[in-house]
Amino acid sequence: MSERKPTVAIIGTRGYPSYYGGFETAVRNLAPFLADEGWDVAVYGRHGGTRDNDPARDLRVESLVTRGSQSKSLSTLSHGFWAAIDVMKRRPNVVLIMNVANGYWLPLLRLRGIPTVVNVDGLEWLRAKWGLLARIVFRGGAWLTARLAAELIVDSVAIGQSWQGLYGRRGVFIPYGANPPDRPVLVDDLEPYAYVLFVARLVPENSVAEFLVAAKQLASSFDVVIVGTSGYSNALDADVARLASSSQRVHHFGRIEDDARLLSLWSFAGAYFHGHSVGGTNPA
Repeated sequence: MSERKPTVAIIGTRGYPSYYGGFETAVRNLAPFLADEGWDVAVYGRHGGTRDNDPARDLRVESLVTRGSQSKSLSTLSHGFWAAIDVMKRRPNVVLIMNVANGYWLPLLRLRGIPTVVNVDGLEWLRAKWGLLARIVFRGGAWLTARLAAELIVDSVAIGQSWQGLYGRRGVFIPYGANPPDRPVLVDDLEPYAYVLFVARLVPENSVAEFLVAAKQLASSFDVVIVGTSGYSNALDADVARLASSSQRVHHFGRIEDDARLLSLWSFAGAYFHGHSVGGTNPA
């Protein structure tokens, strides 16, 4: 009789495989790795959040879609709740939770005796895109996470220090990484090592406005490449589009889902601006 595989459920992303953001990038690499290591892996996601026909999809990873609100303010909480309800029925050996907003469901999982590991991301309640109520919700989720999670994961030393100072809770520092890529080739029509690169979601806490001020001056001497969108169309999207249309040396490539192309842009950039201020270290 074969030994039963250990089981892990992953909650808090848009699903597998997904190319939406940093957590999705992490799970897209982590889930197949866990399967290689002998785990049964289930990833919870949302309707429309995954690319089911992706040829790179690992069929050993179970992709589960839960109900929930699609609104910006309620999507994480609602999908996390229904994912937690299903996890309580399945009772995997461990649950990996991405995003402290899902800290509200830790009491439910603890009642069922299910160990939880939480990747806390950044200081979500400081992000400029959230209103007062959302910030209070994130602080509450963080408080519960600090007290009820079996283990915390931080992706930067500074975030770990913040959690230690705020909640007296140490996290395990695990920096993002992946398999060494093949030698990159520049696929865009740019001069190697002669352009400035910015890659981020176009939200205030990623210092987009500050970069655009500099980009206007940099574009007099260098090409400037901007990769990313806000994900929900805001004033910064319009500012970037306006700058790109006013200067032939400013290129806005939007969101890039081709990992090889993105790697080539990083590899051949003369300078890279990383403006993330309250997040952890994005898998970028």
